[in-house]
Amino acid sequence: MARVPDRPKVLLIDDNRFGSRVRRAILADLGYEVEVSESGAAGLERFQACAEEAPFSVVVTDYRMPGMRGDEVVRRLRELAPDVPVVILSGHVRTFALTSESTGADVVLEKGPREQHDLAGTIQRLAPSATPRKPLGHATESGRAMRQAPSRRRARNE
Repeated sequence: MARVPDRPKVLLIDDNRFGSRVRRAILADLGYEVEVSESGAAGLERFQACAEEAPFSVVVTDYRMPGMRGDEVVRRLRELAPDVPVVILSGHVRTFALTSESTGADVVLEKGPREQHDLAGTIQRLAPSATPRKPLGHATESGRAMRQAPSRRRARNE
């Protein structure tokens, strides 16, 4: 029998370490327990490993990753646990015309300037309530992670 976690758990699946670090910090600041996997296969393994002891409340996956796209992750998750909400977060929403219908995800979000706000609001709607520990900003884990992540401009020039 699966136990209910003390704090809702979120599984982030994304091959971009810097983006995952910031998203993890944002959700941790909101009171969620967050685990990160860097590939679809690793994420599915982690999801299955936690299914009995402390299941995930929601899964957030990137769409475009080496080895397994996000829609395949969603399809496999639906086979394992059809009721767990899944969010696809991608920088290619418009390019590939990604929708909930085309991907099987509950929600499709676009990476970009509104991502932090959209992701936080979506997770709060889909996962059981979590009491925020502190507001988002510079004094929080998410603020530190955002300041330490390389800027896109700097990353492109390197």
